Amino acid sequence: MESLMKYPALQSDFKSGSVARNLVDLELPANMGVVDLSRSYVSVKVLADKPNAQIATGIVNAFCDLRNEDLSVGHTPLRTTSGFIRHASMFSGMKGKVEEIREVLCLRNNLAHYAKNDEQVNGAKGNVCVDSTKQEFSATQQNELVGVGNEASREQTIDIHIPLSEIFDSCSNTGYDTNAMGRTSFHFEFNFDRMFGDSVESNSGANTKFKNANRKRGGQPICQMSDPVTAGQLTNASGGNVAITDAIITASDYPDIRRCPFYNGQVVNYLVQISDAGGGTNNQAIVEAQNRIKSITRSGNTDKLVITLENDAVLNLPDGKKVDVLAGGLGRGRQLLLDADAEAVVRTTAEPSAGDYLRIDDVELVVQADPSASVESPFVFATYPSEQDTYAPRNSLYRNYEIPPNCRNVFIFFTPFRAFSAEPQLSEYRLSVDNVDVLGRKVFVRSPMDVELKNSALTNAGIRVGSLEERRKNIFESRIDNTDAGAYNEAIMFPVEMKQVSQKLGLELVAKAGQNLTGHHIIYYECLKQL
Repeated sequence: MESLMKYPALQSDFKSGSVARNLVDLELPANMGVVDLSRSYVSVKVLADKPNAQIATGIVNAFCDLRNEDLSVGHTPLRTTSGFIRHASMFSGMKGKVEEIREVLCLRNNLAHYAKNDEQVNGAKGNVCVDSTKQEFSATQQNELVGVGNEASREQTIDIHIPLSEIFDSCSNTGYDTNAMGRTSFHFEFNFDRMFGDSVESNSGANTKFKNANRKRGGQPICQMSDPVTAGQLTNASGGNVAITDAIITASDYPDIRRCPFYNGQVVNYLVQISDAGGGTNNQAIVEAQNRIKSITRSGNTDKLVITLENDAVLNLPDGKKVDVLAGGLGRGRQLLLDADAEAVVRTTAEPSAGDYLRIDDVELVVQADPSASVESPFVFATYPSEQDTYAPRNSLYRNYEIPPNCRNVFIFFTPFRAFSAEPQLSEYRLSVDNVDVLGRKVFVRSPMDVELKNSALTNAGIRVGSLEERRKNIFESRIDNTDAGAYNEAIMFPVEMKQVSQKLGLELVAKAGQNLTGHHIIYYECLKQL
């Protein structure tokens, strides 16, 4: 009978940010019978905390993200959760070291960029976010956000699932015999110091996106609400507060509720435009009040939504002013925008503070036991010895490297400490093996020949290609970011004839005219090994 076995990490109290403890040791005991490592995983339980005190009473669209190596913030979601690991090694008590991978983030996330399509990334169990083109703003998998009805949204933790098979190729083994292998130890250096909690609401450009003229549903901006009928009655002549009693109905149509960016428990700013009581528009201004969404329902049989706030829409209008429902410089009627205080929280390049809005509760090894599984012996798998090269920025580079025995593919990634390979100034490259040109010509980046080399290497590695679209995504856009010149992946991949002796690799890189290479890349050699 199949069963799940859980083994806690030998360490505790992991934390994130500058006080993070990155080292994690997990052990699979000996004599546990046959286990299926291909269905086993590392579980990291996290909670992305609320980003600031101003919205402490609300529920945020929270997610876990990874900083760049310089601790700057990028919002390109990982293609595999194994990217939260920096270095990894696996040891058998009976066989010694099974596998070791340096810079797991660089290797696995870049390969996943080609191996997985968006549906596979979004559908992965224990993923950290959903980057869906069907959503105006990406929904995350941490908090339970209710977008329609009266049920309250709920804050909860998330278990990040990191499949062992997406870390080690040896863990694609469906019949791993612990009796023969002895105690199996996994040693990880995580990127806890680069992990942080964030939310859609805290993005510095969130409200800009809300008010973007191109973000329309049914011809109206998503932030725009229906004009209040009672507006003409709200002239304030004596000072004090006035209340708008009209129901808040979206001007936009939402036949697909997933396109609505609002949800129950969300903290919003209720805004109205005001003008002179006599109808003049010379003194237009905006009056706003913070509130929280209580419920979202359909407006009759239409595709519009009725948004109910927890408190009455009470506004303090200056003397002699009225709510302005006419088109003007500041908009018209009323709007719901994200909490301005939340918008003001801009992540900096400074070292993260202790905790950094992320709580790491636990790490454990979850193993699928399958006594009926057959043991494959010998078991052949791929491993990835690597070497890094650093050089001064320059327009061109020629280097020689040694391809180890039993290598069938070479993968070259740039800026190896980042989640995605980036060498935006690279124009062309040339490859040779044992002084023989691989193609007999130079290869231009993103040319048909470049794409064919990548496809050949991935296929030769047994990786089913999911996407050769090298554009990266932005979690706040939920679509391809066509405005970011650096949103491409630059990588070099090519198959080599597998030999039992070393081979000489010649690599020539040429940047665009007048530009320089960044000066850092890492080479992974995919070599076959037998266990």
